[in-house]
Amino acid sequence: MPNDDVIICDINMMPGYNPKVWNGVTSVSQGLVKWTYKNKATCLNHGAMLCVSLDRRLWRCPECHAGCYVVQGNGLIKEDGSHER
Repeated sequence: MPNDDVIICDINMMPGYNPKVWNGVTSVSQGLVKWTYKNKATCLNHGAMLCVSLDRRLWRCPECHAGCYVVQGNGLIKEDGSHER
């Protein structure tokens, strides 16, 4: 599955963004986060990131708090790692 099936953006660009949250909200623009099919959202400094939302769109690095918002197809990534279209 090619990487261009997945679009990641800064957290501050996601719908309903809370402007009181400021840590790690521009990590994609800063080049700190990328998408890989091995690790999903990946912090370039620390590796795999954790999914922190029920809809599996919001990801954070537990070490440095880099983050991203993931949009893919209809935006859902299933628990088993497969993708809904």
